[in-house]
Amino acid sequence: MRIRSTTSLLLALAVGGAVNTDAGSAEGQPLETRPDVVTGALDNGLSYMLKQHANPEGRAVLYLHISSGSLNETERQRGIAHYLEHMAFNGSENFAPGELIPFFESLGLSFGRHQNAFTSFDQTTYILNLPDAEPDTVDKALLFFSDVASGLSLLTEEIESERNVIMEEKRTRLGPQQRVQEALFKAIAPGSTFGERLPIGVEETIMGVQRPDFVEYYERFYTPSNMTLMVVADTEVESLLPMIEEHLGDGEFSPRPDDLPVGVTPYSAMRSLVVTDPELTSSQVQLINIREPMPPVTDREGMRRLLLEQLATGVFNRRLQRKLNDGELDMQSATAFASDFFGAMRISWIGSTGKAEGWREQMTQLTTEFRRALLHGFVSQEIADARASIIAGAERFAEQEPTLPASALIGSMNSQVARGDVVLSAAQQLELTAEILPTITDEEVNAKFVSLYDDEKLLVNLNAPASVDVPTESELVELARADLSVSPPAEAAAERPTVLLAELPSAGETVEIAAHEPTGIWSEWLSNGVRVHFRAMDKRQDNATITINAAGGQIFETAENRGVTSVAALAFNRPATRGLSSTNIRDLMTGKKVSVGGGSTGDSMSISVSGNPEDLEHGLQLAHLLLTEPVVEQAAVDQWKEGQRQAIEARRNQPLQQLQVMLPEMISPEGEVRLSPVPLERVEAITADEAQAWLDRVLADAPIEVSIVGDIDRERAFELVERYIGSLPTRDRISDATLDDLRLMARPSGPLSAERYIETQTPVSLAIAGSFGPDASNVRDTQLVRFATQILSTRMVKQIREELQLVYSIQALAQPSVTYPGMGLIFAAGPCAPGNEGQLAGEIDRMFAEFAENGPSGEEVEVARGQIFNRLAEDMEQPGWWSGVMSDATYRGRSLDDIAEVESAYAGYTGDEIREAFARYYTDENRMSIVVGPKQAETE
Repeated sequence: MRIRSTTSLLLALAVGGAVNTDAGSAEGQPLETRPDVVTGALDNGLSYMLKQHANPEGRAVLYLHISSGSLNETERQRGIAHYLEHMAFNGSENFAPGELIPFFESLGLSFGRHQNAFTSFDQTTYILNLPDAEPDTVDKALLFFSDVASGLSLLTEEIESERNVIMEEKRTRLGPQQRVQEALFKAIAPGSTFGERLPIGVEETIMGVQRPDFVEYYERFYTPSNMTLMVVADTEVESLLPMIEEHLGDGEFSPRPDDLPVGVTPYSAMRSLVVTDPELTSSQVQLINIREPMPPVTDREGMRRLLLEQLATGVFNRRLQRKLNDGELDMQSATAFASDFFGAMRISWIGSTGKAEGWREQMTQLTTEFRRALLHGFVSQEIADARASIIAGAERFAEQEPTLPASALIGSMNSQVARGDVVLSAAQQLELTAEILPTITDEEVNAKFVSLYDDEKLLVNLNAPASVDVPTESELVELARADLSVSPPAEAAAERPTVLLAELPSAGETVEIAAHEPTGIWSEWLSNGVRVHFRAMDKRQDNATITINAAGGQIFETAENRGVTSVAALAFNRPATRGLSSTNIRDLMTGKKVSVGGGSTGDSMSISVSGNPEDLEHGLQLAHLLLTEPVVEQAAVDQWKEGQRQAIEARRNQPLQQLQVMLPEMISPEGEVRLSPVPLERVEAITADEAQAWLDRVLADAPIEVSIVGDIDRERAFELVERYIGSLPTRDRISDATLDDLRLMARPSGPLSAERYIETQTPVSLAIAGSFGPDASNVRDTQLVRFATQILSTRMVKQIREELQLVYSIQALAQPSVTYPGMGLIFAAGPCAPGNEGQLAGEIDRMFAEFAENGPSGEEVEVARGQIFNRLAEDMEQPGWWSGVMSDATYRGRSLDDIAEVESAYAGYTGDEIREAFARYYTDENRMSIVVGPKQAETE
């Protein structure tokens, strides 16, 4: 069960929500629910929304949305909404304790991936992602939902046994960001319950709440009129109505329960909050306004209001990003948004993150840009760019929605239901956007920005490491008042280029081409030695992805130049060229329905071009420039360095980050640095010039492999690649022998173990145990070991999570070696209570050893086989899976026959074969374990 993280939630809310519009003369016109959804309500008040959808084919996704979360808890019940969500999986009318998860596993579902739930401030939602849409399977899902709705047992012994599991879930969120976040949430709306109702709850409730408390909340808020069933399935959805009525139609109608008051009061004056923590590694400054929430979006007036806010915050965000890219702001990030928070309040937020000791300069720069926007607004070109970006986004959503995966589609519907908005299709949103956006004037956008951010009624928040000198809260208010009294000049309009490429390159030619009929993959060699693969897929309508992999990079590094590849790859991640800055490129790509980005792995550097096939040429023009004249910008280097410094500092006193150092230290041969994080001395030493020279040298003759997957004509796809990639200088053909002389590592012999106890205020330990595993080139062993880890994951959930209650979540994983032969891993890991790390590592080792000796039961093999088939069927319908296997198929020596036969391979494996393969790797010389935790755990 997952709780939506409050950190990610802030940004998710900032960009979420329906696209918003208005048509001036018809502002009050009601919006109509999307026409492709069957809606209605049962006699008992339960609402339903049903949509037929064929991606994935033959499958169904169901949500049961309860319109109640942690904001409806009393003081005594803090955390009970989330706790109740857990109890739905621990005994009900039709599923005795311990029966539900195995029941769905027998259908091919994996706990956490296909059967899940989440709790937020305003909702609790149960999720089933079914392997098919057959009536019998959907009937079983609805049987479970009927138990959630009205048949939970809430047995005292099950409540008791779940306490430690929830405490371990709470533990997974502990850390400096969680501590400052909770302080902010408590201060953001003084006098309200908002900051006192975090969904995870408090220890007193988790350890003390009793059955009557559950019954009280359950009976009050789990009423049919407070529920919405959503089904997106590849079936005639009207045929599901009798089953829905049968399973969810019981009970008399009762009115929807009133939500408890939250008590948010808008600010009447400027106030401040200063939060320090010894384990923070950066400083953060935020300027926050709160207001009464807006009503749900049910008419065009509401849509227009939201669009105005989207423009006002979007144009300011674009300005901030430009100044960050150009090095005008000495910070790592800055963002603005305005959004309703769960119907409790509306928040307008401007925030930044930067150097630990640089909070004062960061605050001055942020308030200066804020004041500049308040005083002078935005120039017409800035607003036009923001409009173009919104239009392009709405067009892309409308193009893609008909073939989005059902899970994405139902998630979007659920968000609209949670907000109380009219549920609109992407096509409806685009139509409204296209009609209304041109009617919004520049003056309205500028006025809206001023109204969103009242500089006299702000909460000024400063988060900083405890080692940094910070002001008192009263001093911070005075500093903010001084900063907000400045009058910076208006933003000057800048010159901007009009084209990416002034002259198109001369196209190369295809010299060899062949089709692999079983997979539908076409492969060719270009005249310059570049390898290209193509597979047509219309599962994602009007979308194609081109991935360009250049062999080299980090695999060339030594102790003297460690980290240079990561800095060089900044030119791809924030595209810039000799003739165009990253800001120039962003402006030129605004309104284009294509994105370009990239990065590096252990032995390659990559660029990805993804979007509407009509705009792919723009993306490939940019990719061509990045392969021929990329530039590593100084501002990007400076921001990377600061991020690395903070990560290194975090590894000093945060257990999870410490593991990122300990594991490569343990498995690397003496003197080998390529597996380890970049050390501080190299972070400080790397220059933009060094990274530029490195990038130019790698790209000059690196063997290249390209994959094209998506809804694009093959001839057109090859034509584009021939022109923009085939025009590159000639290079060696890529193969599975490329760079082989750099791959050998003298792997240490085990058993290997390490333990480290660090000074930290975060009461979390961590344990990992496992062994070296297969190489990706050994397809059979890789598949057999993954089969084993699927079975072991199920065992570990039952034994380590449920019975021993050592962790919240645990999973056995196989990570085959790709770059360096012999360095693959088989492992399981998890955070736990300090003092339990040794037991956790021991339990993982014991279960692995027992499996190596005795193997799986026949029933375990068949259940896991069904889960693997289910996952493969999901994955192989998605273009991203094919991009993954094709983008380096020749580089890795990956057989297309193996890809075509993956399902038949898994169908034939026996329990003995699984055990034998696992036992070949889980030996004493391969075994390893690591524990890390707080100093106090060492003495315990």
